[in-house]
Amino acid sequence: MSDFPKVLIISLFAGVLAQVIKFILKVLKNGKIDWSDWDDYGGMPSAHTAFVASLCTAVALQEGVASSTFAVTCIISAILIRDALGLRMYIERHGKLISQLISKQPQEEKIKDYAKKLGTERIGHTPIEVIAGGSLGVICAFLLFYFL
Repeated sequence: MSDFPKVLIISLFAGVLAQVIKFILKVLKNGKIDWSDWDDYGGMPSAHTAFVASLCTAVALQEGVASSTFAVTCIISAILIRDALGLRMYIERHGKLISQLISKQPQEEKIKDYAKKLGTERIGHTPIEVIAGGSLGVICAFLLFYFL
């Protein structure tokens, strides 16, 4: 197997595995299957972090930590993870505040239903969710790199 698809397969596997784990945890928590949870943002573990952590690790294993490719993947990963922890959490908080404001206004039920969903949807990650996703990505990369 050539090296490029190997890195791609490792990253895709880690990200999809994280999303599957997240979905299973939501099913166990809620006691029912809700297919709309499949592509939700937020939650344990962070699939975005698993994607980029596995990518960084696979590139490091393939090309070395002194390569330009590794540097680029690290920078992009740092930006993405920072946004998951910071920016998306701010967006989540804003959504909750907007929902509270809308719910206090006499308006159509349709708008209130939208506001309710907007305020309860998780799109950001906690530090532990990011750590779990990153750990999953690194472990997947090490295991799959040597088995593919």
